[in-house]
Amino acid sequence: MGRVESTVTIVFLLYFLAFVRVLSMDLDLVNRLAEVLRLDEGDGPVLELNKAGIEEGKKRLDLCLVGKVIGPRPANKEGIENAMKGIWKLNHRFQVEELSSKNVFRFIFGSREDRQRVYGGRPWTIDKQLICFVKPMGLGEISKMNFDFTSFWISINNVPLACMTELFAREWAERIGKLEDIKLVNGTMKVRVRMNITEPLKRGLRVAVDELGNEVSLLFQYEHLPDFCFDCGIIGHKALDCPLRDFVGDNPRPDRGRYGSWMCAPSSPPRDRVRY
Repeated sequence: MGRVESTVTIVFLLYFLAFVRVLSMDLDLVNRLAEVLRLDEGDGPVLELNKAGIEEGKKRLDLCLVGKVIGPRPANKEGIENAMKGIWKLNHRFQVEELSSKNVFRFIFGSREDRQRVYGGRPWTIDKQLICFVKPMGLGEISKMNFDFTSFWISINNVPLACMTELFAREWAERIGKLEDIKLVNGTMKVRVRMNITEPLKRGLRVAVDELGNEVSLLFQYEHLPDFCFDCGIIGHKALDCPLRDFVGDNPRPDRGRYGSWMCAPSSPPRDRVRY
């Protein structure tokens, strides 16, 4: 009798654990399941969305951003709220909701102005990890959001005085990503660029300055740069955690150390928060 009761207990626990796993199904798993699983007529008729409900939902989306923390360390909504409350200093309270165990969160603001202050002030970091923000579009389908891009102000250093023009700033910025803005102030050149963070950071450009083949190295420095790998140059991990880390015997890869802290702008000015 005891053996039967023990077997029943084990079976019950297995069913219970399976049930709990379904309840706690991660959003990423749900999205992957939705890609391969299609409901049909056997599941009932197609329902039309209520237009008034859609309009109300879109108004709420106008107060939201969706952000993904890029890095190996897990983040939590309480930690984000406490950290960013003192940094953003918004006019109204904001809330953070966890959407996925993959460090994806929804940020709900008290006004559109507060939302724009945060979005226009990118990039933001938490615990030196980048928060990549996306404005929800349409109905706000998370599976269609792309967290691979963000914007940085980049100082272009060692520019010859004859090249300190918007024409050259535009040309060089477009080698990095999508140009958003240019600043030429007191002999310095800065460009704001929307760039793909899954690709290595660009260290600079080599520019030919005459017909004899002489060249100048233009060095890039990024404002508010989060953790990145000094070996592969990709944001989101450090060299010790680099998935491309490879050694030949006792010798490191010859291309290791191509990047470094010199790529971080030494002092970052106040953020421009009015950009749309």
